[in-house]
Amino acid sequence: MNRRIPASAAVASLLLIVTAVSAALASGAATAEPPAPIADPGPLVTAGLPAVKAAMNVAAATTLGGLLLASVALPRTSEAWSLALDISAIGATLWAIIAAAAATLSFLDIAGSVDITTLAASLGYFLTNIAIGQAWLATILCAAVLCILCLAVRNHAAVGAVTIGGFLALAPMTLQGHAAGAGNHTIASTALFLHSAAAAAWIGGLLALLLVRGRVAPDSLRNVLERYSTLALASFVVLAIGGVVGALLRLGAPSDLFTTDYGLLLSAKILLLGLLGVFGAYYRTRVLRPSLIGPVRVVMWKLATVELGVMGTAVGLAATLARTAPPIPERIAVTPAERLTGQPLPPPFSVARAFDQWAIDPLWIVAALFGAVLYLGGVRRLRNSGEPWPILRTVLWLSGMLLLLFLTNGAPRVYAPYAFSANAFIATMMAFLVPLLMVASAPLTLAVHAIRARGDTSRGGREWLLLVLRSRGWRLLTEPVVAATLLIAVVIAYHLTELSEWSLEDPVGQQSRAVLLLASGALLSQSLIGSYLGRPRLNFAGRLAAVAVITGFVVGLGAWLFTSEQLLLPDWYGVISEGWSERPIVNQQSASASVWGIGLAYAATTALVIVRDARRVWLEPHAGDKTYIASPPEWPADASD
Repeated sequence: MNRRIPASAAVASLLLIVTAVSAALASGAATAEPPAPIADPGPLVTAGLPAVKAAMNVAAATTLGGLLLASVALPRTSEAWSLALDISAIGATLWAIIAAAAATLSFLDIAGSVDITTLAASLGYFLTNIAIGQAWLATILCAAVLCILCLAVRNHAAVGAVTIGGFLALAPMTLQGHAAGAGNHTIASTALFLHSAAAAAWIGGLLALLLVRGRVAPDSLRNVLERYSTLALASFVVLAIGGVVGALLRLGAPSDLFTTDYGLLLSAKILLLGLLGVFGAYYRTRVLRPSLIGPVRVVMWKLATVELGVMGTAVGLAATLARTAPPIPERIAVTPAERLTGQPLPPPFSVARAFDQWAIDPLWIVAALFGAVLYLGGVRRLRNSGEPWPILRTVLWLSGMLLLLFLTNGAPRVYAPYAFSANAFIATMMAFLVPLLMVASAPLTLAVHAIRARGDTSRGGREWLLLVLRSRGWRLLTEPVVAATLLIAVVIAYHLTELSEWSLEDPVGQQSRAVLLLASGALLSQSLIGSYLGRPRLNFAGRLAAVAVITGFVVGLGAWLFTSEQLLLPDWYGVISEGWSERPIVNQQSASASVWGIGLAYAATTALVIVRDARRVWLEPHAGDKTYIASPPEWPADASD
């Protein structure tokens, strides 16, 4: 096997990045970004910034690709596993260094010419007091911490945690560039984050795979390639969704794809993405066949090198695209709604508006889409093996995914920034009804039965899931009273403290609120009606106590909202809906209906399930040995305590 292929791939990728950036600069596309600096920063900054950003993206992808392969693809006992972490450490080091250079060039790009004697002080102020500089500083620090962790950590579970942290380290970068200037800041930033994370997983995974291929045992090669192919397919889907949403936000009309500098660069990226999709389809249908793994191994790596070169071109175009002004000009804020959200005030809510108002959020589209596809895939695999799965559970899961889509992309999401009642409706549904539907469909039981166990020392979805279910943290968080307390704390923090304003005006705040509400609600529902390792929970007193705590909280919160004459966030809700006839305080008081209706219905439903379980156990001597609500066969032997 030709060991010069990885080096050739790296050199080819860098050359293609430089070529793509240079071509775009020559066309003048990258010089159009407003606002103009105080003084001309000079050709070094203008030409160097997109190139340095592209190199930083490659370093970040290398870091995350190595971590991802170590987490889910490579056997723990192989030499390739340790090498992948070493590659991630090198990538993180370069990420931090190049990010520091990019931060300096970004400062010069904004400030123009700076006196050399005041450069250090001015740069320090930029990094610590200006929002875009703070994002750069956070990126540098995150990359430095990742470097240390990649060198120090060699525990499989810890590597998984570092991998998640590595992808979260992309968040500060996604708050820069045109995401902030797009019409909807949260949606644009979310789309950019998904786009960046998927690209890093895809490109970085392939680059890391090429670099460690010599350390992969021949008998493990096919498994590793298939696992990477699955990751690449998922990345392709996420990349496409994030890119489509981002393009819709920045293009005024389809013709802009061919008549503007931004559109032409975007069209080139679309063509490259399509070409990469063809590569992926070829790998999955033609190359990854048992009879071909040996004879065409060298050809396969050469094809992968070409694919990496195409990816390098896409990275170069992406770096230039980030400095190119989109065709849609920034909206001049006139009304309070435009000043606070960047969007015009929607029409007053009515029944008709519940079906024609949409705000596409790619994060939750991806979550719901993958949730539905994976669940249906698990059901199909289970039935193909001859094991039954109740159709009601499938219906409940799909209903939960559809409800999640509506809450995060439909009218509730549109009106949440302007009406406290819509915000409260989303919160109660995300905390109670959506988790109830999800837990009632028993996804954990399905996953452990349907996902195939790994035959080597690597960890797939089943192994990671069992690790979580066996952990002390899971047992603590699914204790009923603990789970109820956690949910109450999340609701109070994001609605009755200073975090409430952060969750309205900042993309990270908005998405973290939704994630934590859904997660804490799922933990509560799991503790009340979910099964534990396939068996019903028997802690009836604790479960009923948790229901009583939730009931008391719901009643008290609803009563406070209904009777309060003090408006929450008056500087926001008091002015943002200017033009509507309904008074903000009246809208806030009406939120009590959602809190009471949904919260009490949840409490009643879970109490009935707990009583039914208790009756089954007390009246049927062997009910404790049965799986929860007509589960498939018993939980596998390797999942027991």
